[in-house]
Amino acid sequence: MKKILFALLAIVFICGYIYYRHHLNAPSKQPFRCDAQLISHIERHNKDIDINLFASIIFTIRGEGLLEMTGTYTQDNQQYLVNRKVIFTHKHSELNGMKKTTITREVVSPGDNVPEASWQQYILPEIPGVEFYTELKEMNKNAVFFQGLSNPFFVCVLSEYHD
Repeated sequence: MKKILFALLAIVFICGYIYYRHHLNAPSKQPFRCDAQLISHIERHNKDIDINLFASIIFTIRGEGLLEMTGTYTQDNQQYLVNRKVIFTHKHSELNGMKKTTITREVVSPGDNVPEASWQQYILPEIPGVEFYTELKEMNKNAVFFQGLSNPFFVCVLSEYHD
C-alpha cells in the first residue's frame, strides 16, 4: 500500500512539475523580450516596396508592450530610414488564445523619415487606437510566432531564456 501511495505521489509531483515548466513558465505567461528580423517585398497599388527592419519586442504581464524598429523602408527606389518605437497594450479576449492589441502611441526618432501614410499602410498592422486580434504561439523553447487573426507578423527569438 505504501509503495502504491508513493508511486501516485511521485506521478502527481512529476505531472505538476511538467505543467509548471511547460505552461506557467511559458513566454506567453511571463514578461519577456525577443528579437526579429522583418524582411518583406511588396508589389501593390503600382508600388514596389522593400522592408528590412530589426525589431526588438518587450511583452509585460501587465498587458503592455514596446516594439522598437530600426532599418530601411524602400519605395520605388527611394530609401527611407526607420527608427521608431511603437507602444501597445494587449489584453485577454473572448477568443481562446487570442489577445486584443491596441497601438497606443508611437515615438518617432528625428532620423526616421518614412512617410506616415506609407508607414500605416504597409508596415503597421493597424492604425494607432484601433483594436486588433493577435496571438502568440510558442514554436520551441526560445522562439515565438506572433500573428494576427488572419495573417502572420513575425517570428521572434527570445533574448533571454530561463530554463
